[in-house]
Amino acid sequence: MTPDKSPLSRLLRIEAAVEALQNQSLSLLEDNSNSAPTASRHIWPADELLLTRLLRRSPKALLAYSADAELSMSDAGGVVLELSQARSLFQLCELSNGDAVVWASANAPDWLYRSEAFLNVFKVPNGMVDSMGFAIQKLPLFKPIARGCKWKLLLSGEIFPQGVPFPEESENENILKRLDTLERGLARLLASHDVALRDLSAQMKEQQVQIDSLLRLTIC
Repeated sequence: MTPDKSPLSRLLRIEAAVEALQNQSLSLLEDNSNSAPTASRHIWPADELLLTRLLRRSPKALLAYSADAELSMSDAGGVVLELSQARSLFQLCELSNGDAVVWASANAPDWLYRSEAFLNVFKVPNGMVDSMGFAIQKLPLFKPIARGCKWKLLLSGEIFPQGVPFPEESENENILKRLDTLERGLARLLASHDVALRDLSAQMKEQQVQIDSLLRLTIC
């Protein structure tokens, strides 16, 4: 049987995966509570969409997969991401294919979001101010230079004001609206069809009465 690939079904699978990963992350944190930071970092096993959703909902669940990071500019002008040996305001997560993503640490100061380092990797909407608050819509993606320790920016991330629907949620909402419209239209068509059938049945009965009358006259 072909798997259901509809956005609604994918959203439900993602919700279940989020819960499973939250439980797995908490278990990993307990197992590695006495380990060094670099030793406790695990490779992210799922896709970036799930990671972004989990980062928005429960960032603590990602502690087992993240590490302190630093951002710098290369001689060629590109943004370079590296593991940091010191505490940092940025966190990175390595994906299973060797790529990496980065985000600001929890409770980072307001000035960080106006800093050159942040604006080099995130696209910020025009007119957005700190007091509005924001949510990550897409994480910046880095390709490996030296796998596991150094990466170069490939695609910038995106942030939006708090409350803007997540792309998957927005897509799902649009599909539900379309389904509702189709269902209402189908209900109207079925009702109209039933009326037409009743009218046709009544006409056929009337014609049958007339035919029977004509047959009786002919016989007589």
